[in-house]
Amino acid sequence: MTETDIPPGGEGKIEVSFNSGGRKGHTSKNVTVESNDPIRPRTTLSISAFVEVEFGFETNTINIGRVRKGESISKTAVLLLKDVSKRDLVEVSTNSPHIDARILESNGRDEGRIEVEVSVRAKMSPGRLNDMITARLTDESQPAATMRVVGTIIGNVEVTPEAVHFTIDTSQVVMDQEFRDVKVISTEDDASFKLLGVEDTRNLLTIEVDTLTPGKQYLIRTWPNENAAQLRRVVSGLVKIKTDDTEQPELSFSYRIILRRQ
Repeated sequence: MTETDIPPGGEGKIEVSFNSGGRKGHTSKNVTVESNDPIRPRTTLSISAFVEVEFGFETNTINIGRVRKGESISKTAVLLLKDVSKRDLVEVSTNSPHIDARILESNGRDEGRIEVEVSVRAKMSPGRLNDMITARLTDESQPAATMRVVGTIIGNVEVTPEAVHFTIDTSQVVMDQEFRDVKVISTEDDASFKLLGVEDTRNLLTIEVDTLTPGKQYLIRTWPNENAAQLRRVVSGLVKIKTDDTEQPELSFSYRIILRRQ
């Protein structure tokens, strides 16, 4: 504020700086003003703006979901370009040999919205997908734009869900046992596998393993152990699963423990 002492009936000015980095389209922010006014000691101001994109993807991430190995999938992303006269200068590329990106033909309705087809090739190995697509203008008049491509390629063995979370009530003397179940299953009718071991990398969970169908389905039941009861902050961890499958000898699922006082 430029004036901290304002007389009755007077005016003050509040200067607000807005960082538009990483933002697109309509965005807003609340600003709280506190004073010694006995009637309204606190006032909230809502600051809104429209962040115009010169050159960038409409979203920061595109999720292809869960794709079975051997299958191909394509999704469409949108690249925003303010100066439509430079449409022919746009190039797209990827950092992975298993992902293709190409610019689709214009529909003639909105030249500033460039559709980019993102395709995942069928030969990709099982596991989590986390790659990048980059768009550039060949005249380098704008910084390169990037978009992350995420998803999961499913092989002979699948872990579901891929992530779980627990909530610990820190006000309780005795911690409740909050179970979370994860299944490890064979995705092929004519294939089987053995579960060789399950390990929590942070030793915060108790783990029990049950065989639902030998060689086909296993159940991993988890809940926070006594080590988790000593936590003073939110933590994340990873449970590693070892199998005898030659292509997927190790799988995993993540977990998050949230602390909350009721």
